[in-house]
Amino acid sequence: MAKINITRENKKKYQQGFVEWMEKKYPNIARPDIMASNVMYTINQNRGFSLNELINKEITLDEYRDKFEQYFEKINRKSPSGHANVQKWGAQYFLEFISDIYLKNKG
Repeated sequence: MAKINITRENKKKYQQGFVEWMEKKYPNIARPDIMASNVMYTINQNRGFSLNELINKEITLDEYRDKFEQYFEKINRKSPSGHANVQKWGAQYFLEFISDIYLKNKG
């Protein structure tokens, strides 16, 4: 399977596609634009782990969430567990989007 590599240069394509997909597939979820922005956090900011690792199955969704919790604890974010769960929730939808749009009928 070809790897997907989201970069700062191509992230807008994925971000906009995700918003459009969310609006069609999950119309009851408010503010998919904010979710899309949150999902791109590790593309915008180098935190020692990346959304690409999750997409390309180098780490699991739970590992991704745990890395966020550790990061949020390090920066003294209020409710690191809650913020990490928000990141996990958005990433879970994003993985479904990638599967539906970019991986369906491929490899």
